[in-house]
Amino acid sequence: GKLNRLNSLWSHIKTVASKRGKSLDEALSLANQFWDELEQVMKNLKQLNDALENQEPPAVEPESIKKQQEELDDIKHDIQETRPKVEKCRGTGKKLMSVCGDADKPEVRKQIEDMDNTWENITA
Repeated sequence: GKLNRLNSLWSHIKTVASKRGKSLDEALSLANQFWDELEQVMKNLKQLNDALENQEPPAVEPESIKKQQEELDDIKHDIQETRPKVEKCRGTGKKLMSVCGDADKPEVRKQIEDMDNTWENITA
């Protein structure tokens, strides 16, 4: 009768609420991870970009040129160190897009595109 229907409705509500709670927990965890990674990567990319833009024109003294080559090698090394972080952030963003609502997907996509564009400018 009525009590059985109420009980089954109640257990249905509990199940749905529990699933909803789990999916919100997952989304929250991915969102935190994505924005943290993105912030870190964008900071790295800005530093790399600044370092590249602040390179002096080639010097005339062999010693000075060697020093400039070493600076450039350091920057290239930092670029290589940053690559996996860019890829990881892109992956986290994709996971986040798979759990977030359609309305929020473009925001995540835009952040990833901005990151990719900045990355391409540095590695071009």
